[in-house]
Amino acid sequence: MKPIPAPPLKEAAYLSYEILARLLTGGRTSRLYRSLVLEQKLAINIQAYVGFPGNKYPNRFLIYGAPAPGQTTAALAAGIAEELRALQTTPVPPAELDRVKTQLRMELLQNLMSNEGMAKLLAEYAVKGGGWQQLFARLEAIEAITPADIQRVAQLLQPEQRTVAQIQTRP
Repeated sequence: MKPIPAPPLKEAAYLSYEILARLLTGGRTSRLYRSLVLEQKLAINIQAYVGFPGNKYPNRFLIYGAPAPGQTTAALAAGIAEELRALQTTPVPPAELDRVKTQLRMELLQNLMSNEGMAKLLAEYAVKGGGWQQLFARLEAIEAITPADIQRVAQLLQPEQRTVAQIQTRP
């Protein structure tokens, strides 16, 4: 099966992928961090990114983690797959989605409060986001994301489209 790329920043669906990434790894209360780092102790770090390595063009949705001492890449990959299955079969509770949407809105507004942050975002949206005006439509777009949107995106992340890589270091 051909991998499904994550959409570029200028497409409306990008925001659903971004919220999915934050639900999975956006801080200590996120699903993967709580499950794999704090509870199961399978990882020492876990992160998700939309559009790796960039978001101007369609690219990849990336989840990476560092196994905890004594744990394997396979065990970590299985833990990630389990959390993805949960999102594919059960809609995100509204309170959990609202928490992530609030974080995303706050981050956007904080960036717009400084000249540097505003200049960076205006330039990013002018070049990659379909025009600088799209930046100011983002707050409404965040509010419009539903649990069904997140579940639909999660369902695109099927096992046959995943690549699991392991980096080994020499002592």
